[in-house]
Amino acid sequence: MFSACPLFIIKKKRYIMRKISIPVLLLLFAAGMFAQQGKFHNELKAKEETKNSTNLRSAFELSSLNLKLLDSTVIWKEDWEGINTWTNVDETDVGDKWHLDIFNAYGGSGESWWVGDPTIGNQGGGYDNHWYQVLDTDPINLSGTTSPSFTFYHRFKVEAPGGEPAGYNGWDGMNVRISTDGGTTWSVLTNPTPNYNVTSLYSFGFEWGEGQGIPGWGGAATTWQQVTFNLTAYAGQTVNLRFAFASDPGFSTPDDPTMFGWQVDEIKVADGSNVIFYNVGTASGLNAANNGDIGGDLWRVATGSGLPSPTHFATANDSITNSYLPNMINSIVSEYFYLSDTLNTAWMDFYLQGSFVDNDVFPEVDYFGAFVQKKGEAVWRFVSNITQNPSGSNFVYSDAPLVWARFSGTYSVGLVDLSPLLGDSIRIKFTFFSDEDQPLGTALQVDDIVVWTTDEPVIYLAPQNLTAVQSGTSVNVQWDDLNISGSQRVIYDDNSFENAIHLNSGTADAGAYIPVNNPVSLDTVWIWGATQNTATSTTLKVWSVTNGVPSTTPIYTEPINITANQWNAFDVSGAHLVYNDDFIVGYEISTPIWVGLDQTTVPSTGSYVNLGTWSTWKDVALANSLPDGEWGIRASITYTGGTVITYDLYRKLISDPSFTSALAVDLAEAFYTDTTAEAGGNYCYAVKAVYGTLGESNFSNQDCIILVSVEEEKVVPKVFNLEQNYPNPFNPSTSIRFALPVDAKVTVKLYDILGRELVELANNSFNAGIHTIMFNAVNLSSGIYFYNIEAKGLNGEIFKASKKLTLMK
Repeated sequence: MFSACPLFIIKKKRYIMRKISIPVLLLLFAAGMFAQQGKFHNELKAKEETKNSTNLRSAFELSSLNLKLLDSTVIWKEDWEGINTWTNVDETDVGDKWHLDIFNAYGGSGESWWVGDPTIGNQGGGYDNHWYQVLDTDPINLSGTTSPSFTFYHRFKVEAPGGEPAGYNGWDGMNVRISTDGGTTWSVLTNPTPNYNVTSLYSFGFEWGEGQGIPGWGGAATTWQQVTFNLTAYAGQTVNLRFAFASDPGFSTPDDPTMFGWQVDEIKVADGSNVIFYNVGTASGLNAANNGDIGGDLWRVATGSGLPSPTHFATANDSITNSYLPNMINSIVSEYFYLSDTLNTAWMDFYLQGSFVDNDVFPEVDYFGAFVQKKGEAVWRFVSNITQNPSGSNFVYSDAPLVWARFSGTYSVGLVDLSPLLGDSIRIKFTFFSDEDQPLGTALQVDDIVVWTTDEPVIYLAPQNLTAVQSGTSVNVQWDDLNISGSQRVIYDDNSFENAIHLNSGTADAGAYIPVNNPVSLDTVWIWGATQNTATSTTLKVWSVTNGVPSTTPIYTEPINITANQWNAFDVSGAHLVYNDDFIVGYEISTPIWVGLDQTTVPSTGSYVNLGTWSTWKDVALANSLPDGEWGIRASITYTGGTVITYDLYRKLISDPSFTSALAVDLAEAFYTDTTAEAGGNYCYAVKAVYGTLGESNFSNQDCIILVSVEEEKVVPKVFNLEQNYPNPFNPSTSIRFALPVDAKVTVKLYDILGRELVELANNSFNAGIHTIMFNAVNLSSGIYFYNIEAKGLNGEIFKASKKLTLMK
């Protein structure tokens, strides 16, 4: 006679980490650091020194900051200063996964019970990491029985055994359990025929804290087979039976789409010919549940000071306690963005800080991970192993810097190389993991994620100062002509220098970026003599810029002397310095030689610093808590002729997301009269410069205008008024009319019901009269919206009003 040997499960501390496929990078405070032994690959790394000097540190100290992150090189970035487009995911709250499904059902028809998700993988479905799913029977009364038995048919495929840490011989797996107290406690039934093929499952034992010695099935048995349990030891009692399934966090269906999980059918409890319980793929009598601990979702956008970029960042902690919760696997996931296959390189970096102190030994600690996923793939790639090299290091990180620091300068991964993913759309995920200990710390904070390329294309100067003005029934559009000649000065400062920058040791170069769209000669360089200078002699230098990348070796040098508290002019016209592309002009700074800083002209756009490689001063200042601003460096250049520039003018409705087709092309003059615009239309204009066969610029600034009819302009109302849009409800276009008794500056904005601004419909000066805005809501969803007007009359009167509109698609 077989008898059940109950194995009562006392839940122990739940740990998230497992085996060699997820090594960790330990960031320790203690002076004595040591590596973990065994299957886990742990990297030890000390913290970087906090850079908090009021003066620029040495080039060696700033070597990790030599990134050229001009707007022209940025592929994608996130600073959480706008609308939050990230998705929060509590990966512990996966829901109930046992369900009835036709997927490979027993007997080839009907439905079988399946612990799986049809959306996972690409072969019909499967399971994910960190699952603990149960399917329980209703109470089964075994009173009056003598030799009850429990039978069912099943098939399964999960992670194959092999390579487990000591004490375990299987990873993911499943078993059957029984309860005699209404489901309060459960024990594993240990006498199946055929028997379990694993004696100690890591998923139940370590991942879910039940300890070693939890038997079950692992690996694969893909054909349906019957299993029998002898329940004689429970005759006379009322019992519940449980199908229990558990997975660890390291390998699941996204890694191997053929692993579908576990299916059961023909579930029967009988005493000889007396059938007590029977389920053949029906919903009655069985109850599915997620048996895992729910950690919680804390990721949010917060505000603060001393940030990499003011004033928002993402954090995984509670807004009230500023701490986190036990048992978390909490993620934020970005939207997809495209890495063009025309590029050769793509890099990623971000700022982070945080604290999550856990004095246990790895892997029984709190930590975070950073991941990237290709569109169409289920698996997430560790940023430390983008190519998914089986011999690579899949790092997670058990500590973070206490003050904001770049990821690349904190961990051995350095800059994340995304080049293997060029040609794909990708998204980014940050996940914070905590175990069952009482949390200690603020969790993880992230800011200023940037993806950029170092093989930037040639960027041609775009037109500036475009304006659109109504003239009768037409619109006159004009912009600054780039076909310029003669001399001009390149000036970034406002002639006031509130501060100055130097080096505590060593030398560096401060330079002003000179954009060039036609061949120019460099005539004169002006340098402001900083008051703080304790020496006078230095070296004037010029550096070439090729494909947007400044050279670190100057193409021209000249010894100079600088007088403090005045502009120092240096005539270099005799050197015949002619340039067809952008260049940088500047001079060498050191401990005694400072560079004047106009601290009020921010953010800086033309000031650069060479610390072995060139960076924008804005980036260096931000990373070192130094003031931003423009250098006291100016240049005079003379245009010597070159490519004749033409223009392509674009027009769109203000509600359209982007410019798509040109209104006019090959314009020789920086002016165009649009005679095709219709009265009541709300139009935006932008222009591109075309540099012959070389290429074209980005768009200029855009200017928007509401074209009012001549008849309406003649009607002067006595009071301000905002009318109800017509038609209302509408799909997809409607008109909004407003009345102005005096000339006024008018803004009209559209908001959703939560008060979030969606579209600016108008921001122009209007003559007194009745005006109409045409609004196309093709890109919005059905719902209720609000439109607000604010009119500031030239007589000082201010009018504000709001009305509701309804979009029905």
